[in-house]
Amino acid sequence: MENGSLDYYWLHEKADGAARLDWPTRLKIAQGYCVHQVCEPHVVHRDIKSSHILLDGQFEAYLADFGLSRLIKLYNTHVTTELVGLGLSTE
Repeated sequence: MENGSLDYYWLHEKADGAARLDWPTRLKIAQGYCVHQVCEPHVVHRDIKSSHILLDGQFEAYLADFGLSRLIKLYNTHVTTELVGLGLSTE
């Protein structure tokens, strides 16, 4: 993607990173990400973070890295107690 990830912009890896994201651009990114909420079939991503939100040349947001994601049915009431994710220390 032309503008990298939101992580690259937002966490000041670019000298003018956060400064280039004015409020209308930030709203556009948030709205683009929220479109993911209404997709069919429904997807539970389970690993959303700023480095997985990619930005194109017009700052349209695209969600990436579906490695831990799961498809769910609308009326599926199954509850799982399995832990998922990386066991990283907080140090």
